[in-house]
Amino acid sequence: MERFEQQNADIPVANIEDVKEYITRLHMTVEEHRGRVPVPERIQCLVAQVALQNSMRFDWNVMKPVYHGLIDSCIEEYREEEEEEVKEEEEDETTEKLGAGLNGTVEETEIIISKDVPGSRAYVDAKKKELHGLLDRYARGAPCMIQRLSELLLFPKKQYQDVSKLLRSLLTLLSVMKTYDGGRDEPLARSMTREELGRVNENPPSPYL
Repeated sequence: MERFEQQNADIPVANIEDVKEYITRLHMTVEEHRGRVPVPERIQCLVAQVALQNSMRFDWNVMKPVYHGLIDSCIEEYREEEEEEVKEEEEDETTEKLGAGLNGTVEETEIIISKDVPGSRAYVDAKKKELHGLLDRYARGAPCMIQRLSELLLFPKKQYQDVSKLLRSLLTLLSVMKTYDGGRDEPLARSMTREELGRVNENPPSPYL
């Protein structure tokens, strides 16, 4: 019962002070060259309201740095997981090479990493820079696809397991140079349950598949 209550406990939606604190942490991380900044649940709920209700609590000039942070956090999470997988694969290859060395020689193949190779670090960095550039072009209002953008940045793996496919989708959304019209005119709750948060990007399976 305790776990159930915790799962459905209300999470306060971020207020303006929470947003300022999150943005400050993002700036400090960039200046100090530290790793990914986890997205607090309060900030997740703030973006989830855009995803679920197509309505923003704060003006775009307040929200835009939040979306910059979400882009970095989202992509870096994929990168961390993929680098861990690569590390495990390299350990397996090292074991195989040690075994092969006892019986014969092993030919080494040089791998060239290019920004044109999907999934490579250079490719991901180039596309991430492009995403930030596109987002900055929206100076007077949010992208018209802000609702879908919010869904993908919060829970991308409900559709995409590959970072390259996610990047292409995000770039497509931000390439539509029209601005958000304000969404629904309805009051926004001050809190959200984890169950409600989990509904973000929950697209039902197609009846045609």
